[in-house]
Amino acid sequence: PHGKKAVFIDTAAEMYVKAEQDWLQIDRRALVSSGFSVSDYSLVGKSKTQLKSELADVDVVFVAGGNSFILLEHAQKSGFLELLQENAFPNSLYVGSSAGSVIMSGDISAIQFLDDRKQANLTSDMGANIYQSLILPHWGSEHFKPRYMKALSYIYQHNISVTALTDQQYLYA
Repeated sequence: PHGKKAVFIDTAAEMYVKAEQDWLQIDRRALVSSGFSVSDYSLVGKSKTQLKSELADVDVVFVAGGNSFILLEHAQKSGFLELLQENAFPNSLYVGSSAGSVIMSGDISAIQFLDDRKQANLTSDMGANIYQSLILPHWGSEHFKPRYMKALSYIYQHNISVTALTDQQYLYA
């Protein structure tokens, strides 16, 4: 990846003190140590035209974790979701970590048991709908276990198709 450009979209984590979020720093450092030239980026306040222009020549679009609903809000407002659906970055690899993977699903309402939906101002819980199953990150994590127990009941009641991923797994689609 030497000489390749990666954009690190940390919008989902903007509600946190980023320096205190080890998981966020680990993801960013992994890109840098792999040899990518990494630029931090936020979807907040961006327009679809701006995104298309500013992300046109990057090799990797890395969308970091945090609150899936905050990420979804800004992905919807900025037009980022539409750009993903339109395959507007055909020469870029999309990498989603946690919330960044969740928004590739359709309806993410079941994630309300993992992330605080009230933090976002949404009119719809629809993600990009590129992956036809709800992606559930952090499967098997003790930290998320109590929240997952509530989410699973909701998922079962609503007959939602899911793909659960541990922190050591990835989905290539």
